[in-house]
Amino acid sequence: MTLQQAQYLAAVEEWGTISKAAEECFVSQPALTKQLQLLQKEFHGELFQRKGGKMVPTDVGRVVVTCARNMLLARQWMRQSMERLQAEQKSTLKICCQKAYEDSLAFLIQSLRQKQVLSGNVRIITGGEDVARNALAEKTVDLAIFNTYPLKPEAFPYHVHHRIELFLSIAKTHPLLKRLREGESWKRVLRNETFLLHQKGLPARVFEDAYLSEQNFVPKKILIMESEGSSIGTLANGEGVGFLPYQLGNTVLHRIPLDPPFHFFTVVSWPEEPIREDARILRDLLMLEYHG
Repeated sequence: MTLQQAQYLAAVEEWGTISKAAEECFVSQPALTKQLQLLQKEFHGELFQRKGGKMVPTDVGRVVVTCARNMLLARQWMRQSMERLQAEQKSTLKICCQKAYEDSLAFLIQSLRQKQVLSGNVRIITGGEDVARNALAEKTVDLAIFNTYPLKPEAFPYHVHHRIELFLSIAKTHPLLKRLREGESWKRVLRNETFLLHQKGLPARVFEDAYLSEQNFVPKKILIMESEGSSIGTLANGEGVGFLPYQLGNTVLHRIPLDPPFHFFTVVSWPEEPIREDARILRDLLMLEYHG
């Protein structure tokens, strides 16, 4: 029994005549009669009998009509559920990011809710760059955060709102700087150095998980610095090397681009549609949070 046949059965029971049921279902009487005959053949018995000028269900018919009405109710419930789901999905701000960002991003969102800066639902979807690219292409997320600037612009036609590149930062008086300037691999030159990672904004483990591990580089020692001043001061004194955004310490530190590069905060969205207001707010606050 199809949903259309279920609708015909319910109409015949409700109106008591083939003609009125056909009229309500916007179908011809012969077409409706044919469907009733098919159902009677399927369920091996008469479904209706005439009583007092009306068609009423037989014992078999009552069972079949009850099932038909349940089918129609299930369809109605399904439609309502899908409408609610679509409305919820439409109102939910969806962000895709790599796993290493999830905890800090969730903490930021929670604090923004407490301050009533964000009031709607926010869903964080974790995955690699392929997951984020597919989600953007299918328009199932509003924003995506990448660790590295993905692909070339012509191969990645999304709107890039913001990105920050990390540079290898070393004191201009550091004895190893000459070897780095001559093009020697930083992983070879600095394997016995202490590395400073800037904690503010970007969690240090993001860089460890997303870059150093991929480069198969295990530093001798890592120090997590809590402020810009302490990071720059320590590096300027020649006490280790660090990974900092380009704008930090540009007067006392020498900066060397990483190969491959590491853009630790790249926010992108689909270019053909205006960014949602709550997505714009979160994007701007994320830029401030991760830029430090």
